[in-house]
Amino acid sequence: EDLTLLATQGQLRPCIGREKELRRIMLALMRKDQNNPILLGDNGVGRATLIQGLAQRIVRGEVPDRLKGISLLKLDSATVLGNASYRGVIDECVKTMVEEITKAQGRVLMFIPEFLSYDVVSENLINVLFPYLSRGEIMVIATGTSRDFEKICSTTHIAERLFYSITVEEPTADEAIEMLRGTKHIYEVHHGVPISDEAVVAAVNQ
Repeated sequence: EDLTLLATQGQLRPCIGREKELRRIMLALMRKDQNNPILLGDNGVGRATLIQGLAQRIVRGEVPDRLKGISLLKLDSATVLGNASYRGVIDECVKTMVEEITKAQGRVLMFIPEFLSYDVVSENLINVLFPYLSRGEIMVIATGTSRDFEKICSTTHIAERLFYSITVEEPTADEAIEMLRGTKHIYEVHHGVPISDEAVVAAVNQ
């Protein structure tokens, strides 16, 4: 799924706030080594929204030169990894993806959501990806939980060498209010009713 194409078509929700996290993601992608960011946090804290925000910034050109014009592609990990029960299947899946990505000559950033949710599959996938990532042939951005990342790192130290971890915290009450103010028009249009600022504040504080 091409998130940058969806951003061009205006089909992604806006990413309100989160400037610090977005800046850290872009800086991580610019690193010489360990330049594959993995966003760690509990479900619902906004990791996927940050990825969409990155896609929107790429489209608007509000990124470092190295990321301008790049395609941010989301891997359907539930389908690909969830069915990859054997090492050989994982190898073939990854090799096929890498071949397609390398044809783009570094102009593709692959997003793997919930990368660490597949236990041994994730460990095998990291090992398979290692030579491609270490040579800089592909770039990956992933999401997961801190617990899963610690678990993977305890079994294979390659993960720590490949990925730059960024913790995504739950937004504060003020940040949540700002986010709702920036997105409430979407719900107003969908439901056909106005949403007052008092209702926005109450939704967060009560």
